[in-house]
This record gives sequence, structure tokens and C-alpha cells, in this order.
Amino acid sequence: MKAGDTGVSSAAFTKDVSAGGFCAELMRVPSPGAQVRGSIVIGVNAYAFSGTVAWARASEPRMNVRGSIGVTFTEITDALKEKLT
Repeated sequence: MKAGDTGVSSAAFTKDVSAGGFCAELMRVPSPGAQVRGSIVIGVNAYAFSGTVAWARASEPRMNVRGSIGVTFTEITDALKEKLT
């Protein structure tokens, strides 16, 4: 996933994925309101998305604890919509 204009990348583990958005755990947590883009891998296929961070809970890198974010989709592919509905 990439966040903001600087395009800082961070690997994320998604959970609770729906047609409206998803929750993800990651070490580098973007701030609420940040624009994000990336892809969600289902099986062997990757599906592109764009979204906005709705909420964020900070990580604790010194303790190797990932933070969490909630992302609201602003754009997803028709193929991903089909998978999620």
C-alpha cells in the first residue's frame, strides 16, 4: 500500500474486507484523511484500489506491534467489486 503524495510504501495485512473498504494492520500507519492506493491479493490475482484512511491506531515498532487503519474505498476495479459482493 502507498500513502500520500510522497508514495511511502508499507506492507499491510488486510482483514474485514468489504465492498466499502477494509481494516489493515501495518507498521507505518498513515494519518486519517490520507489518500492510499495499492492492491489486494486474493488467490493469485491482485486487485487495485484507491481509498481514504478513515481512522488509525498507532503502531509500536520498538515492541514489533503493528498499528491498524480503516480504509474507505474511493475506487476499486469491477473485478474486485464482484469478488466482494
